[in-house]
Amino acid sequence: MLKFVADSISAFLSAVNGGWTLYGTYSACSADGTKTRTRTCTNPAPMNGGLDCVGPYVEVVDCQVDGGWTLYGPYTACGADGTKRRYRQCTNPTPKNGGAYCFGPSEEVASCAVNGGWTLYGAYSACGDDGTKTRTRTCSNPAPMNGGLECDGSSD
Repeated sequence: MLKFVADSISAFLSAVNGGWTLYGTYSACSADGTKTRTRTCTNPAPMNGGLDCVGPYVEVVDCQVDGGWTLYGPYTACGADGTKRRYRQCTNPTPKNGGAYCFGPSEEVASCAVNGGWTLYGAYSACGDDGTKTRTRTCSNPAPMNGGLECDGSSD
């Protein structure tokens, strides 16, 4: 009978090794671009000298980060075509881990007023009946664009 009680107690107190629970849900993405989830060694918990669970209790993965635009930089000088340009970059933040690239254009183009400028005078004409000769120039170096002013002065 004593052996029966001892065997019963031994069976009752036998070592139980620990087992992992399922991982929980992921945390929000942190500033370093990772998210975590944890599990516990309670399925079952180790008892009576049983072994602890083997392996990590936390899982860390990289977050998918979609790209974001920087602010536009300053406009370039007005070009001969009457436009100025400014640019932005998809680095605020830079997309990573499969995140989407920024949507929309990286360049903005705007019209700018271009004031007219005179060409050089052309060759003199032959003398006229009044004994004078003339020469002319044009307001096309550059031509006024986008509301720019005409050239000051006379073309001759």
